[in-house]
Amino acid sequence: MEAIHLRPYQIKAISAIQEALACNQKHIVVEMATGCGKGLVLAKTVEMLSKEKLENVLILTDRLEVKAQIKNALFNNYRGFVEIDKYRVEIETEQKILRQQNIKTSEYPFIIFYDAVISENVYEALFCKEKTVIVLTTIANKNSHRFFTPNEVVFSYNYTDAINDGYLTPAMDTRALEPAIEAFSKRLLEQFGYHQIESHPSMQDQGWDFIVYKDKQKIWVEHKVYKSQVVSPSTANSLLKTILMRKMKQDIPQEDIILLIVLSRIPSFQKDNIYDRYGIIVLDIENLVFYSKSNPHILKQLSQVTYFSIDYIEGSPSKEVEKAGLSFVTSEDDIIYEAEKEVVETSDLIRQLRECKSGKKYSGDYENICEKIVRTLFEANYFNRLTKQHKTKDEHFRMDLIGSLKINQSNEESMHPLWQMLVQHYNSHFVVFEFKNYSNEIDQNLIYITEKYLFDAALRNVAFIISRKGFSKSAKFAAEGCLKEHGKLILDVTEKDLVTMLEVKSDEAADFLLGKLEEFLMGISK
Repeated sequence: MEAIHLRPYQIKAISAIQEALACNQKHIVVEMATGCGKGLVLAKTVEMLSKEKLENVLILTDRLEVKAQIKNALFNNYRGFVEIDKYRVEIETEQKILRQQNIKTSEYPFIIFYDAVISENVYEALFCKEKTVIVLTTIANKNSHRFFTPNEVVFSYNYTDAINDGYLTPAMDTRALEPAIEAFSKRLLEQFGYHQIESHPSMQDQGWDFIVYKDKQKIWVEHKVYKSQVVSPSTANSLLKTILMRKMKQDIPQEDIILLIVLSRIPSFQKDNIYDRYGIIVLDIENLVFYSKSNPHILKQLSQVTYFSIDYIEGSPSKEVEKAGLSFVTSEDDIIYEAEKEVVETSDLIRQLRECKSGKKYSGDYENICEKIVRTLFEANYFNRLTKQHKTKDEHFRMDLIGSLKINQSNEESMHPLWQMLVQHYNSHFVVFEFKNYSNEIDQNLIYITEKYLFDAALRNVAFIISRKGFSKSAKFAAEGCLKEHGKLILDVTEKDLVTMLEVKSDEAADFLLGKLEEFLMGISK
């Protein structure tokens, strides 16, 4: 059994359910952002009810595929992590309960709705008012608990929480992009001394992301993200028009400041004109880099929310910020704390990698560790998306991890030479990562299997195979053949390579991989 560890927020969610049950609360709602591990919370809850309390539990969802996933997780994947009395647990879809009614629902005093929209028919058919009902749902799925009061929500963990805790990034889930931008913006404005933040749905309905205060000064903040590095004058004018109309319609006082945070470049003459004529401060990517680069953590947050690499953007201060009298202060304590935290996290990853045993039994652990390392080294600076266990639509191929590269549009020097080479010379906008926890060297068969994942028309021509000991001679020969005959690049990365890159980080890690690529290319004969 692969090691499974609960995260702190999952432990809190389980404790909240236990406390509610101890207080005889009949309706219990737990909200968690997608991808934050509701399944483990479900497993521990079912274990508590079926094994410890000896109660029958009915788990309901509204999709057959989710039903299959729950069944596989509870009785196979989580075996050893939880002990569940399967004779006391029934897993079914709401539709089947209503259609066939072949399950004696009276035998189940506990009903758990998992990621399901609870209809009025289901609620009444199962006598939910009399039973103990636990709802495990996503933050966005408010229909899942519309029959319950806000007081019955015992635990909530949203995208912003997951981002702040470091468990979620926009590259993992695109739904995390807006919360990640907001988290970055708030953190940046704290450096200007604005710690009092007001944010609620009604404000967002009016078009503003949040409002910040310092003394009597008030700043209305909106952020905009574009996939292009440079915002065209027409787009900038359209955005300005929208902001001005909103300002007049909402009768915002003249002494208040409107701050527009734009994650692309806007020509400086436009920014000057916007401030001088309308009193609106625009911070574009040049300004954001300048004010972020003194704090590595804030700079990383910024890098995570841009569609292009910011490594080669020097940054410049905002004249409008100076005109408005806003002062930027860097906290040395924050910088030291983040640096120390990074050292600890790096050391922990190296320790996990070295302690993980080789072999198929521990392949899941190895994949998780390698994924963390790839994300730590490259995600923020170089990838828009990094998706694990990615399947092609026909489900013929499953890749351990696939990444979409940040493509810079302005000039050739704005990308690291490694990724620039992959894009320009191998026509690869996507990079595949495979993790193999073999005790011995990789053989040629795995090279040919990986080659099938690569497809020129899909802009996917490069793969890195990460393993304990790298390629065997036959594997190296096969990799050379794939490149010469089909133009597909497959490189090996060993455990030793991972440790070396973790110890240097970021651009130096990319430099290291570039060195391996150059060595591989120089050794190929015609």
